[in-house]
Amino acid sequence: MKRKMLLRLATVPFVLALGAVPGISGCEVLGDAACPEWEADYGASLGSEVSADVKTFMTAAGTFSELADEMVVKVSTACINIATATNRDPSAWEGKEGADLVQAACDEADAGMKAVLDAAGDISIEFLVTGGECKASISATSECYAKCDVSGECTPAQLEAKCEPGKLAGSCSAECTGRCEGGNVQCQGSCSATCTGTCGGNCIGRCDGNESSGQCAGTCEGQCTGSCDGTCSGSCEVQGVTCEGTCHGDCSVEFQEPYCEGTFQPPECNLDAECKANCEASIQAEAVCTPPKVEFNIVGTGTADLEALAVAIEANLPEILLYAYERGAVLKDTATTLVASGEAVANSVGELSAKAVSCVALAVDAAASASIKVEVSVSVSAKVSGTAQSRSQ
Repeated sequence: MKRKMLLRLATVPFVLALGAVPGISGCEVLGDAACPEWEADYGASLGSEVSADVKTFMTAAGTFSELADEMVVKVSTACINIATATNRDPSAWEGKEGADLVQAACDEADAGMKAVLDAAGDISIEFLVTGGECKASISATSECYAKCDVSGECTPAQLEAKCEPGKLAGSCSAECTGRCEGGNVQCQGSCSATCTGTCGGNCIGRCDGNESSGQCAGTCEGQCTGSCDGTCSGSCEVQGVTCEGTCHGDCSVEFQEPYCEGTFQPPECNLDAECKANCEASIQAEAVCTPPKVEFNIVGTGTADLEALAVAIEANLPEILLYAYERGAVLKDTATTLVASGEAVANSVGELSAKAVSCVALAVDAAASASIKVEVSVSVSAKVSGTAQSRSQ
């Protein structure tokens, strides 16, 4: 029997929430010693002098620099734990920092994982990956965009953040057309959990009466006409006056506590391109993310090394997966855009005071450094998770 490692992946959506996310100024992250007077001048003497491009870039550089450092810590720690579980030599990463640390640690984790899995022979190890999401503030996006609108051409309604059609989600107190997840709902569609009623497919569990009648009181693999306790895809009419779960799609009434699971659509009015890009970078960097969940099952008698690896992967792969796919791709693109914006800003501050120019220069350098850290963290995350996926054949 061929040894295999099955990794079934669920997507990690980037979700734009309607709630507020606290802002953070650039120099709070970049360092008080470098530009201690920036905050005072920013709000007073330089307030009218500094363009929206400079202001939003400073904030974006600060938040993105903080995110890059956080990624290095989380991804390198996860890789070190996996590498340690596979008995790799810690001297490979000790004494390193930043992009060099995450690169070295994850190279060792990748090599260690391959060695243990190759030595496992015919033993089968399966990993199931579910969940994971990131939520960023739509309201904060609108507030930042308003700073970019110096011409007065954008109305408040135009500046309001918009969600990609069909991607709005939240609690629905009436009819949800799409997918209702969690809670007990009346379903006229495909139910991927426990169905009590008629199952137009395979009923796994107890069947009331003749199984051929389709009456199901277990998990229904197919169309469920009745009550679905889990995820119903199709037309779901929520029982009672409140939704016990989350409606993904369209609600016949206004969503409660809505958020966006798709991409943010910019306002249909004229905004400065650099300022808009800086705002988007800030919002991406301030997203609050929940890593996916990883569970494992070893089919057969595993070795002690394989058991140790499986436990380490279950505990540490979620952080790696968070940055390996959708979230990582978004952050890489954002980092590239932010660096380009920094170069443009650096060429536009010649008329400012020396201390302001110095602080902007620091922010430009910080954005470039953060871009490298993000690039490497995403790259090694994809490499380590890719090794796991490659063993699914």
